[in-house]
Amino acid sequence: MKDMGSILRKADALLVHLKHDPLFHIAIPSKTQAYMAMGRPLLMAVEGDGAELVSKADAGITCVPENPESISQAAVELYQTDPMRLKEMGRNAENYYRENLSLKSGTQKFIQIFEEVVHGNH
Repeated sequence: MKDMGSILRKADALLVHLKHDPLFHIAIPSKTQAYMAMGRPLLMAVEGDGAELVSKADAGITCVPENPESISQAAVELYQTDPMRLKEMGRNAENYYRENLSLKSGTQKFIQIFEEVVHGNH
């Protein structure tokens, strides 16, 4: 990831694409998290939980997987988006990652759960 990070940070946006499959409705591709950590807007050609995460974070544009028209429309939309808005999406992605998906945030959540169990606050 360290080596890839320097390459990914050069991109204007990053594409996450999964096959159109009901199984992927409940999956969040690992590259989603890695791309969000890079602070770049996402072009999310995934349905279900992964798309909802990017929408909730206001971190990019979603489209229909395996649908060339939808993907190309989303790519054109990103291209035509104001550069300041793109930077905002990138910041949103990075902030969402740091606050909700990072190792540090996950560790803090586990500590909080353990403390609640130990202190009987569940």
